[in-house]
Amino acid sequence: MPKCERCGLKGDSLELKMCPNKITKWAKKSICKQCYLDLKRLEENRIFKEKSTFQFSLENNLLGKKNSKRSILIYVLVTLWIVIGILFIGTVFQRTSEYFDNIVSFSRHMGSDFIDYTTFYYVIFLILFVIIITFSFLLALCTFIKKNRFWLIGLMFSSFLLYFGFQAIYFIGFLIISEKSDQFFRSFEYITYICMLIIVPLVILILTRPEVKAYFGKI
Repeated sequence: MPKCERCGLKGDSLELKMCPNKITKWAKKSICKQCYLDLKRLEENRIFKEKSTFQFSLENNLLGKKNSKRSILIYVLVTLWIVIGILFIGTVFQRTSEYFDNIVSFSRHMGSDFIDYTTFYYVIFLILFVIIITFSFLLALCTFIKKNRFWLIGLMFSSFLLYFGFQAIYFIGFLIISEKSDQFFRSFEYITYICMLIIVPLVILILTRPEVKAYFGKI
């Protein structure tokens, strides 16, 4: 007497049937009705899980593409980083010119101590500003190509640059009190600092926007 190849139940042609091809493992094998129902349920569950997994993967891919899309704020942020770098480059050129002018003008009267002090101050300034310029252009590049860890670096760096914005407030107050406010825009360094007073809060505001945080994978 034929029997079910899955559970071993013996029966006739009314109790045993040929398993359909859609159940691959038991295709064209004799199985009983109960085994067929069990296999059918397992096959339906498998197909349902595969569809759910595919749909989840598709949704994640679409979400990833949406988040990786650069909004207008990303282009504005990249531009602001570049502008910061250019402003500090201009300040370096001005300070360098002033340094050599001071060395030539005052070296004969002020002595070697003055030269040493001026040179030390200039070197410290140069190192600091070269670091700022390097970070500004590096942040512009890494923002454009979406390096996620540079979101936090950009936020920390822009917070540091607020110092130069506060310097602008000091210079403005000092020149107003001394009635020399017309000299403010004669110095590129002063112009750079007052630009920091405007640009840096704008950079911080952009970095904390939801679409920018999503772009960097922070939400």
